[in-house]
Amino acid sequence: SLDSLTTDGPVLHFIRRDDDSALFCAVNLGPEPAAIAMPDGTWEHVGQELGAAGMAPDGKLHLGPWQPVLARKL
Repeated sequence: SLDSLTTDGPVLHFIRRDDDSALFCAVNLGPEPAAIAMPDGTWEHVGQELGAAGMAPDGKLHLGPWQPVLARKL
């Protein structure tokens, strides 16, 4: 299933669920940096080999232009 399809400024994000797993996906669709909050819960960042962003010390996701985020719920 696909949950919470939302935009936050230029960032499109959603949670993809399959049985017991969940994957948070976000992508900055704009040419400028953007920041969003992670959904509630404990998440493990994946996709670093694809250039995916991770959480910053301020607790937000800071995405560069066109940058994705992928995180698996623990």
